[in-house]
Amino acid sequence: MTFKTEKRLLTVVSQVFASEINEVYICRDIKYTGNPYYTVILITQHRIARQIIKAFKTGDTEEFLCPEYFSVQDTVGLVLPYENERPLTKFYMGSLLSPWECEAICTNLVIQCIVSNIPPQLLYLILTQKNIQIQRDNSISFSWFLDLGRYDDNRTGRDCVRQCAEIIVSLLEPCRKKKAKSYELIRKKTYKNGYTDFTDLYRDIMLTAESEKKPGLLIKWKNFRERKKDILFRLLLFICIILILLTLVILLSQILSGEVRLFRLFFNPFKNIGTETLT
Repeated sequence: MTFKTEKRLLTVVSQVFASEINEVYICRDIKYTGNPYYTVILITQHRIARQIIKAFKTGDTEEFLCPEYFSVQDTVGLVLPYENERPLTKFYMGSLLSPWECEAICTNLVIQCIVSNIPPQLLYLILTQKNIQIQRDNSISFSWFLDLGRYDDNRTGRDCVRQCAEIIVSLLEPCRKKKAKSYELIRKKTYKNGYTDFTDLYRDIMLTAESEKKPGLLIKWKNFRERKKDILFRLLLFICIILILLTLVILLSQILSGEVRLFRLFFNPFKNIGTETLT
């Protein structure tokens, strides 16, 4: 399947989501060198499509590339950026991080909410549907694998801030036992709906953030083991396979030569002692 727009020729790599309201595809632009990837959202409900396009046009999207849109039969397509899939829900290991590292990730999330300039109606969906990606350097980005069935054109920036604060509380929760001041402060203010602006949330994190400390040997070992466990398992499996193959080769060569030395351990192992024969 391909989608043709004024600027791009997009071929479908995979389908991510499908419902009666919208479908989400990962596509590759075969018109340009390097074949960059994009996220394409097909919307079947024209009312929602009009509201989304209007939200992008009326919002502060100077820093965000307003999506290219096109028509396919009775659907409206939106071409949006594609981010490397490394979900925060899967790759965030708060229990293995120091409070400083957890707070740094939370700060990156707040900053991304601010600088992305995504319309609040869509940013709210991104946050509630956990379309948050964390890269290896702990930077944060957003993906567009959205279920538009819950799209609400009345969502505002305050709704986004409150949802972001709830996510941050969950990210800082593993630091509770480590007595992180930011966790208690943000948890209490979130419970009381005390956040109405991202700058307030950012300020509270920065005011209570721990200073950077180098992790101890135990934490380093846990982090290393968690990061490398898949590699170590594959390495041990490879070594076992090699040993099994070598054993089979040696056994086969001895069978072909007519003398299997391993069998001596089980059949008449002591025929000679010194110069005397026992049989």
